[in-house]
Amino acid sequence: MCCGAGRRAEAHHRHPLVPLRLLNRPTVKWSSLIGLITFGMCITLAGVAVTALLPRRTPKIQESAL
Repeated sequence: MCCGAGRRAEAHHRHPLVPLRLLNRPTVKWSSLIGLITFGMCITLAGVAVTALLPRRTPKIQESAL
């Protein structure tokens, strides 16, 4: 979705940052897809590590002397 939005923005701009014919190359498309998958896996694994692997410690409530 974000790749399509970037491509659309570049197509409508008078002086695009990257030539559109470069974005249509198969190697660029596949490398973008692999990068998005890798980034997604890293974010997912970081979430799993934070929620499952770290010890869960509950703070002890001190009773008051009253």
